Amino acid sequence: MVGFIRPVWWLKDININFGTMPNGVANERVVRVYVDKEKDVKLLGVMTNPVEFEVLEKKPVKDPDGTGGWEIKIKTPARCESGAFEALMIIDTDFKPVPQRGCRLFGEFVGNIKVSPEQLALGAMKPGETKTLTITIEKAMGELMAVMRVEVEDKTHEKLMQSKVTEIEKGKKVQIEVTFTAPAIEGTFKGNLLMVVDEPGHRVHTVAYYGRVGP
Repeated sequence: MVGFIRPVWWLKDININFGTMPNGVANERVVRVYVDKEKDVKLLGVMTNPVEFEVLEKKPVKDPDGTGGWEIKIKTPARCESGAFEALMIIDTDFKPVPQRGCRLFGEFVGNIKVSPEQLALGAMKPGETKTLTITIEKAMGELMAVMRVEVEDKTHEKLMQSKVTEIEKGKKVQIEVTFTAPAIEGTFKGNLLMVVDEPGHRVHTVAYYGRVGP
């Protein structure tokens, strides 16, 4: 005997790839669940784990041939650590022989932060002279950005640098005023300014600085 055994209810797609998404931007997908036209199966619930997706809509649908089911619209969290993610969507029904089926959700959240300028040129300075330069950090898409701290990589330069963080556009744009004090010893100096940004997910952004003390 040769034939095809069709389940009472099933999912057309058991793997849903959200692809690459800018961090801080929520994405939506519709998952279709099918039910044999001769069966009556009730949807009890939908959950995702470990990443919590929002279930926006659960509505019954029916194809022209009488095959019923539901369309479930889900939404990724806007705040998620940068990097790849994977979650399992569990669909719960009242069909006792097979009450649950799962659908794998996966993709990658990527940062979309723009830092300018990429370098701070302090030029020639006198010993003890101060200069203030401005760095702008902007989120190209989405929101939920915050500057957590600003520091210099070379700890011997800690006393030479002070910073002031000002939020220009909430969750999207920040300006950092960096004031440098020239060392007492003549010669060139350089280093890296480290800015820890929650975009979401803490990431370190680096801006190089350099200058010269002397005539």
